[in-house]
Amino acid sequence: MRKRLLSVVALLALLPTIESLGLYINTPPLILVAAMGPALFLCAVAFGASGPVRQHAGLLLGAFLCGALVAAFLSSALNDLVFVWIAAWAGGERSRALTPITAGPLVEEVVKALVLWLLFYLQPRRLGVRGGMALGGALGIGFAMTENVQYFILATLSGGTTGLGQAVYTRALLGGLNHAVFTACAGAGIGWALESVGSTARRAAVAGGALGLAIVQHVVWNAVASRSINDLLCNPAVVDGPCRGEPSVWSLAVVAPLVELVFVAPGVVLLVMALRSRQ
Repeated sequence: MRKRLLSVVALLALLPTIESLGLYINTPPLILVAAMGPALFLCAVAFGASGPVRQHAGLLLGAFLCGALVAAFLSSALNDLVFVWIAAWAGGERSRALTPITAGPLVEEVVKALVLWLLFYLQPRRLGVRGGMALGGALGIGFAMTENVQYFILATLSGGTTGLGQAVYTRALLGGLNHAVFTACAGAGIGWALESVGSTARRAAVAGGALGLAIVQHVVWNAVASRSINDLLCNPAVVDGPCRGEPSVWSLAVVAPLVELVFVAPGVVLLVMALRSRQ
């Protein structure tokens, strides 16, 4: 059964993988380095902190690649469909404002969680909460890397090297761990559910609750933190418009990092609590 499912999954993942590889092949080297450098550094840090899970390096690499090549493409395609649907009844301007704080987080976290669940299902080892966190973190880092490639291309087209530098700072450095934390929460829930001795309904409730926490964190980030940082550093006249001026050093070096810390800390605390509760 597992082998048959693996064949089906590989076939379904073929198109997203080809499309994602095409994106990387056609992206200028400078943008690739800007997106991949911080992601690979975060992967190395996460791998070093993963403890016993390090022995499953191949599985962690698979999660990273699934996030970068499969989950990111599927989420982008579904987000585009949702944007068209919202724009049909709310208009393009409102759709650009509503999609990132309503449909976007739901689509992306569900897609990442489904890919993560498949990774758990297709391998026989019980990795538990720590393993779920590690797989979710690796998948989230890969997802963010491909997402950043797309954002960095747009930033370069609209603002040149200055726009690229600001995008790298805000998305790859300040926000580099956001998707990792969101997906690690979902992964911890899946790992907890699979190692628990309880009913199927209870396991589903644990995994679903963890996914819900990931979605809520993502919604709050997009609705409040991301907008605050964007207004602070860019202050565009319209959504996704050009920046009005250069941000101050105080905003760049102090205020923006504090906003990131405040909004990512609750997810990190939840992960630490979940890990300690299973020791």
